[in-house]
Order: sequence, then structure tokens, then C-alpha cells
Amino acid sequence: MKFNKQKIKQQILLEGKPRLKYTHQQIKEAIRDVLAYSGLSNNTGLAALLEEISIVESGYTKSSGSIFHINNPFQLTSIAIREINRPTEYGYKKVRPYILKFQKNAIKAGRFRQYWWRQSASEIKRLLLLNVAGALFYLIYRGALRSTSSMSSRANFWKTRYNTSLGAGTSNYYQNKVRKFLGTK
Repeated sequence: MKFNKQKIKQQILLEGKPRLKYTHQQIKEAIRDVLAYSGLSNNTGLAALLEEISIVESGYTKSSGSIFHINNPFQLTSIAIREINRPTEYGYKKVRPYILKFQKNAIKAGRFRQYWWRQSASEIKRLLLLNVAGALFYLIYRGALRSTSSMSSRANFWKTRYNTSLGAGTSNYYQNKVRKFLGTK
């Protein structure tokens, strides 16, 4: 299914102004938990991709010795959430087993109360565990399980498969922002 640029732009504008909400440590812990609940805790490339996307997409800020990210740090749009939850979509079959594992294990751990498909887009954007899960499922839907071994491959994946065509970022932008955040060259 294709969306026109104007519709995507309108959706992004409707998302509202971002607020600083999560520390980087909270995001890393949520990534770890979501990958474990989804049966992907050994996929270090996917963990790195999720952390790097939170750095690139969230517009983090440093304050009082801590690093904070905005609410909806993965910048998920309602369009992306609808896309991964649509059974008629091609990529849905790739994502469904991970959604079911996440749902079962997160409920068992007391971190999740209802079926993934019953979550509203606003809840997925607002609650950190669901935001990370939504980003993970969207990444799987877009083919991330096979293309996350190096930072350059993750940067190229982000630019071509995760970032919208309206996004201003490039692969170099991604890598530079991550390196600056991590304090490496």
C-alpha cells in the first residue's frame, strides 16, 4: 500500500509537539525486555538498530548528567502502526509470530494486559514498552532481521526502510549522530 507524501506530512504534523520523557537507560532496558519477550534477545544487531534509531529520531538532550529522549522516541506514526497490524499486508506474516511471543511473555511478566491488536496508536506512541515493541515489529515488517550487522548497514536500512521519504536524514547523518552520542569518531 502506498501513501502519498502530503498524507504522511499531515500525519507527522498531527503528532503534536514532543516532550522529554525517557532517560536513555530506560530506553535501553525497554529494548532489552522487548527483545527478550519477542524471543530475539540474542540479536545484537537488532538491539543496536533500536538503540541507534532512538538516538537519531528522538532529538535527545543532556540535562543534569542524564540523557533524555522525547515521548515516542522511535517517532512511530499511526500509519506505520496500522501497517504492521493489517493482516492483509505482505509483511504481516513475518511479524505475527514475534507479536504473539511478545504478547504471551509480556503478559506473563505482568508488563502487558491485553492483546497487541487492541492497543490504540496513541497508547503505542505514549507507553515506552509498547513504543519499543511497535518499532521492533515495524523493523521486522520492513526486513530488519537480515540487515543489521554493521553500523553502515543499519544506517542504510534506517534511511531506505524506516525513515520516511520526507525525512531529511542521510546514512552519514545517522552514523555521525550515533557516533557523537556514543563519543566515538
